[in-house]
Amino acid sequence: MLEERRLTEESIHASTSSGMSSIPSVFREQIQATIIDGKDIEVSFDDFPYYLSETTKAMLIADTYIHLKHREQLKYVSELPAVNSRILLSGPAGSEIYQEMLVKALARYYGAKLLIFD
Repeated sequence: MLEERRLTEESIHASTSSGMSSIPSVFREQIQATIIDGKDIEVSFDDFPYYLSETTKAMLIADTYIHLKHREQLKYVSELPAVNSRILLSGPAGSEIYQEMLVKALARYYGAKLLIFD
């Protein structure tokens, strides 16, 4: 990880000192390079590596459906308090991997692009 950070800092320094690019554009390119296409994700709800209840699966799919499949319909339901584009996944220490797998499976289900920040 330290090696990655050093290489990133060197690439930013090299690109800004040469005058070819600014830090924001280098940062933007690095972020765009980490975007994962949902079609390329191997984790799915069908072969989820951990226990996942049908209730949790159905709730995640239902809560995200209008935001990921029918964005044009949001204007009709935007005033409803139950319709929100954000979902908070929380759990005990060590459950981050489970939560990340949930998000990946959801992105694959919808074929959505995914960007994970750590």
